[in-house]
Amino acid sequence: MIGDNERPEFWVGHIRMETDKLEESESFMTTLGMRPIFKNDKLAIVELRAATHLLLVAKEDIEPGDASFDLMVDDLEVTHRRLIEAGLSPSDIVEGRIHNSFKINDPSGHAITVNSSHASGKAV
Repeated sequence: MIGDNERPEFWVGHIRMETDKLEESESFMTTLGMRPIFKNDKLAIVELRAATHLLLVAKEDIEPGDASFDLMVDDLEVTHRRLIEAGLSPSDIVEGRIHNSFKINDPSGHAITVNSSHASGKAV
């Protein structure tokens, strides 16, 4: 068992999303606040907190829908306001049982849920 001041041993390494608009999707993710790591004509990698990498994979024909992952932020209202000020169009914030959240569509049409945080407050 890990102590309160120790980081958990595991974290998510990679998550993946297909896009038919690689350049725009990478730019969108960096506008959200992710760090660009690598890009070629078939793949862009951006980095999230805890060194998790989002792999944006170029594909001609995609079926937009809900992303296979969600995101979490420390201050949902501040993030929501910042994205509006950046010219993006997040949905309204909705109150949930555990998280408040909003959705935002990436340029390829995938809907990404952004949740309020309920982190433990311990080292992560």
